[in-house]
Amino acid sequence: MSDDEKETFDNLKNKLNSQDCNQKINLTISFLLQLYKVLVGSFLTVFVPQSCEGVICSMNQNIFVSSPFNVFVLAFNLFTFFSFMIMYYIELKRENKMIVYLDVNKNLPRNDESVANQLSKLPKEKLDNLYYYDKRYWESSIGAFVTFTLNIIFSCIIIASKYLNSNSIIVLLTNVLFIGSKLYTSYEVVNTSKNIFLSSYLTRKVQFNDVDPDKIEKTEEYSSVDDIQLEV
Repeated sequence: MSDDEKETFDNLKNKLNSQDCNQKINLTISFLLQLYKVLVGSFLTVFVPQSCEGVICSMNQNIFVSSPFNVFVLAFNLFTFFSFMIMYYIELKRENKMIVYLDVNKNLPRNDESVANQLSKLPKEKLDNLYYYDKRYWESSIGAFVTFTLNIIFSCIIIASKYLNSNSIIVLLTNVLFIGSKLYTSYEVVNTSKNIFLSSYLTRKVQFNDVDPDKIEKTEEYSSVDDIQLEV
C-alpha cells in the first residue's frame, strides 16, 4: 500500500470512528425504526384487526371504505401521519444541528449555566439556529400530541363498531403505545432548561454539553491556538 493510500485509509478510519459519524449512524437506524412505529400507530383503522361479516377484514377492505365517517377517519389517520412527519423533520434537523455544532464531553458539567458558558463559544447565528429548532420541535410535538389524541378517539369509534376479538384491543393498545412512548420521550427531551440539549435518538439520553472544536468562532487577531478569543 502506497503512502497516499495509507493516508486515505487512515483518514477514512478516523472519520468513521469520530463521534459525529457514530452519532449520525445511530440516528439513521433509530429513525427507520421510529418510522415503522409511526406508520402503524397513525393508521389505526388500517392495521388494527376488524370484523367484516364475521371474518377479519383484509387490508383493502380497511382502506377502500365507502361510509363518509370511515373516509373521514381514514383521512385523519393520514393527517396524523403527516403531522408526525413534520415533527420528525424538525426533530432530525435539530438532532443534526446538535451533532454538527456540539459535542458530548463527559469531563464537563451538565447544568444550564455551565453549558451556557460553552455555548458562548459558538457564533451567534449557529446558536440562534439551535434555539430555533429546539422551539420548533416543542411546538411540533404539541401539535402531534393533539392530533394523535383525536385520531385515537375517531379510530376507536370505527374499531368498536367493527370489533373482531381480543386481538383488536391488543393490537390497538400496542400501536398506541408505540407512539405514546415516542411522545413521552419527546416531552422529556424538550422539557428542559434553555441550554440543555438532549438527544432524541441516541441511547442513554445523551446531553450535548460542549461545542464541536471545529465550530468554535476564532478572531482574526490571533494565530496561535492558545490566543484564540471566543465571542461571548
